[in-house]
Amino acid sequence: MAMVSHVLLSSATRTLSHKAIYKGVEDKAYQLFKRLRWPLTDGEPVCPACGCLDHYNITTRRRF
Repeated sequence: MAMVSHVLLSSATRTLSHKAIYKGVEDKAYQLFKRLRWPLTDGEPVCPACGCLDHYNITTRRRF
């Protein structure tokens, strides 16, 4: 059960326009990219190694 795939390989990403990205503010774009990266969990991060859903945000660097 592979929940992790490269974000640029998804069909939603391939059809995403620059206009759609810049239309929102940075936070909206960040949420959009999270939903594209982890579509099965509605944007909640998933560990690529073990599939764990527990995470914490590093807010100063936009990392998990």
